[in-house]
Amino acid sequence: MFLKFLTFITLLSSTLASAQDAAPAAPASPGQGMLLQLPILLGFFALFWFGVIQPQRKQQAKQAAFLAQLERGTEVVTTGGIIGVIRGLSEKVVTLEIAPGTEIKVLRTQVSSSVKEPA
Repeated sequence: MFLKFLTFITLLSSTLASAQDAAPAAPASPGQGMLLQLPILLGFFALFWFGVIQPQRKQQAKQAAFLAQLERGTEVVTTGGIIGVIRGLSEKVVTLEIAPGTEIKVLRTQVSSSVKEPA
């Protein structure tokens, strides 16, 4: 997504540069160039906001809601790829049973998703 954004910016800036080269040179006031660039910069900021920042915020909110709903007996996957069943929960630590009689403690934030068996 970010690569597409950079490609778009490069294409737009080269188009604007070629348009300026083709236009006849006219005397301009010192602040006129900056005033013309302001809408373009605001447009780039809006594209960046709605293309990168907003989706990332939604994903973070979704992950926070998932972590708040964790409960014992749920089979989960950690960010390291460990699959286990939740046997204990605290505010910051989750105890996972990864094999019969084998339990490990991981940070709650390191639980990435629940395991859903295919139907």
